[in-house]
Amino acid sequence: MSDLFDKLNVLVRSRLNAALNSSPESRNTARIDAANISLNDAETAVRTLRTEVDTALKAEDAIRQRIATETVKMTDADNQADAALLTGDDETARHYARQVEQERRSLATMQQELDAHRDSTAQLLDQVNQLESIVADRRAAEQPAAPQTSIRTDPPAARSIPINAVPPKPAADDDLERRRTRLSKPDGS
Repeated sequence: MSDLFDKLNVLVRSRLNAALNSSPESRNTARIDAANISLNDAETAVRTLRTEVDTALKAEDAIRQRIATETVKMTDADNQADAALLTGDDETARHYARQVEQERRSLATMQQELDAHRDSTAQLLDQVNQLESIVADRRAAEQPAAPQTSIRTDPPAARSIPINAVPPKPAADDDLERRRTRLSKPDGS
């Protein structure tokens, strides 16, 4: 199974390198070489690589599911070995104990595959994000600059209020004033 992920990793890297027309020497090299491909080709490469990331994430989920299934099998075999020992059936207990060991080795291998797959997927995602950043930069560079307009910083209401004018009282202040007046009366009404 690890051969499959190695092949997937090689395939993804080769497609990314072909899309960027660069060598995997450094990220700066990729940025320089990305300037040589058209924006349309770069956007197509991003879409293709995003699809591959989705496929890789689905494969990761499948590996996790297989690990869960194998864990259940191992637990079941372990319980059956215990049950066989309780009934005095040593041969059956040995059989299930060997099965538990086989499941443990299988789980260890699957976990290594999952870890390697996660690393490859993370690298791919990093490269896709880098390419998307390049595409966004190129898109921004190709768009004409918007004309700059003068924006007034003072609101229209501030321009129409005389300097010595008293601002109106907020409604909450009026309500508090009425409450104070009502509560200060001796009869409390």
